[in-house]
Amino acid sequence: MKKTILLFLVVFSFALVAKDYNMNSMFNALKKKYGDLKSVSATIHNPEGYISATMKAEKGNKYSVKSKNVILVSDGETIWNYNVKNKKVVINSQQSFDIKQSIDYIFFSFIDDFSPASIASADKGYVLELDYNKQMNTLIDKLYLWIDSKSLDIYKIQWKSGYDLQTWEIANLKLNPKFKNGTFKFKIPKGTEVVDLR
Repeated sequence: MKKTILLFLVVFSFALVAKDYNMNSMFNALKKKYGDLKSVSATIHNPEGYISATMKAEKGNKYSVKSKNVILVSDGETIWNYNVKNKKVVINSQQSFDIKQSIDYIFFSFIDDFSPASIASADKGYVLELDYNKQMNTLIDKLYLWIDSKSLDIYKIQWKSGYDLQTWEIANLKLNPKFKNGTFKFKIPKGTEVVDLR
């Protein structure tokens, strides 16, 4: 009898932890967790390009992405693209970039601009396929989110743009962190070649 009760408690406890989601309930759960997202930080890795970087981002096209060879910083109006090896920085206005593939768009707008299309099991939980739901041109056709079933952390993002497929693995995800003043400004090192395209 004790073994039966113990087995029941184990199964019941597992059922509470391992909640089953369909695509709509998962999307609604993501809305609750990410709907009011104002800032994010993470370690990101692109397996195809062997690129690893630390990322800090704030809603409003403000971001700082630092890898071994490249530093990319935006204060919402100006973008600094610094090549560490060549000691060269290219400065552009934010308006010259397509926001539909920007960090800001992917992390802060996917809840509003995409709709769930399908869901499947993944190694840590689920992969949710999203379709773009606005009647306007965008370079992103589909967005795929790999989601931890326990924490609802997104640990991988993949987006499809025509025949191009970009993948970013995400670790150390923090939601709404506070950043120091100057995080989204780039201080140009001495001896740097400056190309200003604004």
